[in-house]
Amino acid sequence: QITDNINISSASLYQNGLLLGSGSSGSISSIQSGISSYISCGPSTISFVNAGNNILQITPTGTLQYTSSSMYLSTGIQVNGFLYVSENAYVKNMFQTSDRDKKSDIQPFKTCLDDILKLEPYTFKWKDSGENDLGFISQDVQKSWPSLTEGNSLAYSRFVPLLLEGIRELHERVSILESKRKA
Repeated sequence: QITDNINISSASLYQNGLLLGSGSSGSISSIQSGISSYISCGPSTISFVNAGNNILQITPTGTLQYTSSSMYLSTGIQVNGFLYVSENAYVKNMFQTSDRDKKSDIQPFKTCLDDILKLEPYTFKWKDSGENDLGFISQDVQKSWPSLTEGNSLAYSRFVPLLLEGIRELHERVSILESKRKA
């Protein structure tokens, strides 16, 4: 558990309270667990090695680099709590738990297209970066759909069922109009 900032340029490695080595000295020290699994403290990087494979590194800039070989497909970084990313997050796939066994009081979701149309998308510029973007304003969304917001943040993935139900409602309206036109 890390309770303070880490300065990798002068990191030290301890085992059972004893100093094994310091990054500022330019030496490399390690805590070994078995033959091919260890934590290594170098002049500017802390590395976590498992089965001889470099799994995790913390670099001098604070970057966390995670690598998992195809041999360890089930490995990953588990975060119990919040993971805050202040810049872009690039992922190949993103999965959210949706197991029926983890849910109770499951009810069909019905919406009104008029409520969906209250959602107003905008283009805007982020004040901190000046970067152009598009999306919704959380305070506006919260008025119609509080379950899509948390504080000033939006759960964009929760828009999917809402929009799908809106498409179904439109489909039903179009089907009715088509059947009237044919008659």
